[in-house]
Amino acid sequence: MFAAGLWDYSSDGRVSDLLPFFYFMVQVAPLMLVELSEFAYFKLMRKADSRTRRKAELHPRRLFDFISPTIFGTAIFMNIACIFYYLYIDQFQFHWGNDTFVISIALIAMNALFAGIIYWNLSGKKMDPYQSSKDRIRQIENTVKSLVFVSIGASIFIMVTAGINEFNLDHLEPSIMSLYLQLIALVSVGTRLRTLRIENIDFDVYKEDVSVP
Repeated sequence: MFAAGLWDYSSDGRVSDLLPFFYFMVQVAPLMLVELSEFAYFKLMRKADSRTRRKAELHPRRLFDFISPTIFGTAIFMNIACIFYYLYIDQFQFHWGNDTFVISIALIAMNALFAGIIYWNLSGKKMDPYQSSKDRIRQIENTVKSLVFVSIGASIFIMVTAGINEFNLDHLEPSIMSLYLQLIALVSVGTRLRTLRIENIDFDVYKEDVSVP
């Protein structure tokens, strides 16, 4: 914080406005490490899984089984509205390097990543070979809803930030960013903690089958 204040005092640029983001990254770093460690852990579980017979759900998993079309349509609308808002600010000029172009590429990249994660959850193999069907359905629903709501929130945040810069309200930017990051945590981590409760997880699937010689 001292270094950020010294930088702001001795230069024309401002880095202190990004402090909420850096604090947020420090806070979520342990969660990111846990998520990454899960990949290696489940890989070992799949390698050790020696079962010759397995069960599979024959019902296909579709996107709108996990989220309503209205919410999904809202996410698409907010992304389009965000791009048009920047077009309006840039006086409907779209060329390499201007704000509208950068924001458009950022939104497309972000939503492409989210779409890939959702598709992998819907169609890919489950990471945990023993996970029950009900638990997997809850996990997929949590992932889909979290990413769609984050997409909506990102569009709103980008438009609010643009409005702050347009009306010279830069002093509000750190507070708005802090509020946005807290909402991201509430939607992603908070939703997961509420829906994937430990008392609802089927642990019987992890018990050793004593009938197998």
